[in-house]
Amino acid sequence: MPISIKRFHIFGWFLHPVNNMDKTNPFKNDIVVAGQICLDIILMFADNITDLASAVVPGKCVVAENAAISTGGSVANTGLALHQLGIPTRLIAKIGADAFGKSMRQLLEQKGKGLTDTMIEKEGEITSYSIVLIPKHTDRSFLYVPGANNTFQSDDITDDHLQGARIFHFGYPPEMKLIYANQGKEFIRLMRRVKNKGLTTSLDMAFPDVNGEPGKINWFDWLQGSLPFIDVFLPSFDEICFMLEPQKYQKKTPIDAGLLRNLANQVLEMGVAMVMIKLGEHGIYFQSTDDPSRLDMMGAGKPSKPAKWLNQTIWVPSFQVDVIGTTGAGDCAVAGFLAGLFKGLDPDEALTMACAVGAFSTECADAASGVPHWDTVKNRVDQGWATLQEH
Repeated sequence: MPISIKRFHIFGWFLHPVNNMDKTNPFKNDIVVAGQICLDIILMFADNITDLASAVVPGKCVVAENAAISTGGSVANTGLALHQLGIPTRLIAKIGADAFGKSMRQLLEQKGKGLTDTMIEKEGEITSYSIVLIPKHTDRSFLYVPGANNTFQSDDITDDHLQGARIFHFGYPPEMKLIYANQGKEFIRLMRRVKNKGLTTSLDMAFPDVNGEPGKINWFDWLQGSLPFIDVFLPSFDEICFMLEPQKYQKKTPIDAGLLRNLANQVLEMGVAMVMIKLGEHGIYFQSTDDPSRLDMMGAGKPSKPAKWLNQTIWVPSFQVDVIGTTGAGDCAVAGFLAGLFKGLDPDEALTMACAVGAFSTECADAASGVPHWDTVKNRVDQGWATLQEH
């Protein structure tokens, strides 16, 4: 990939203590993960099915090699990954009082008692679900029913939801109708309130459905209005290129350092303190503000050593793994980064752990079940886990 590397480090690790952690209170100094959630029905195809065109044919029956049902979407993927890493986490998403909603609660509770305590359940709503189609040797595709995600609004999150939290992460506005509508008016209302509570705010995106309503949104304007209330922005390359440079996206302009720097600079100028762009198998690209006062404005989850996060440009490569499924890998990378920020790591360390957590997730078919405790991830990195750059 034609990208110049400004800095790249693989080194030993140490953990920074988290101050003022009250272990008797699960809602003290934790991370809130809010936004989109769905129930994933995952279908894996046999080796002879290498693309969806050969599988989805009218009148043809294709036998799936394997199927699994799991939680999906930003809240489940990032939230459960954080929980499994050992980070105190509360989940806030909207589901229906229906069979899929019951399944959602059961699956979440299997991961940790109390994880559904802050979920929002509404009578008459449909719990969102998706069918994930995974042919061998190619990327997955989704059939998505938004359900209750489309009625999620600012007032669904109460002050009690935010009480005592340090970081507030929101995921997938393009898949939530009231959140992306009206140039993000409802989203801005929510994030302004969260920032006024003194929390550090984080945002992950999803690729808009170009054939649906999200495809008609002026995402440049949406971001320009919303990002002043976001401290940490965590899009994928495809998402941010489509939103800021649609012509370059349509032309499939190759990823290089100049394009990444241009995209990151635009985002920083819109008001965020730092941006992490997920590059899939090519790793992660990161840039941060050169304004010390902007880092200081990040709130309760700001870096413990702000000078080390100031004016940084870093690329970190992906780790070598035997990939089973890529569903939710980006969400898990987000969890790794937020966990690193939460623990007080330096940016190089946090970004390397983001890549490592994302890599762990690809070793299972679903999103987060392959993510182990933080110490296990750290040990694998410390033992010289090879990167794709070294292959």
